[in-house]
Amino acid sequence: MNCSPLVLYPRLSTAGGLAEWFAENVNVEGKYFIFIWDGTSQKAEVTQKKDNYFIRFHWVDDPQETLSSNSE
Repeated sequence: MNCSPLVLYPRLSTAGGLAEWFAENVNVEGKYFIFIWDGTSQKAEVTQKKDNYFIRFHWVDDPQETLSSNSE
């Protein structure tokens, strides 16, 4: 992608930037980003970042959902 890191990084590292192009809505709770699509949400943890250089997320599985799936 031919783009300045100063332009791209805020789109990848802020709730507003991610909501512009990646998800319908994004909320931040500490080191967690909550991505919302079609009324469902998915949580991702920021595992590493270097300002204006990179950000790395790890999707977090919902343990309650896993328990519900296993108990059926």
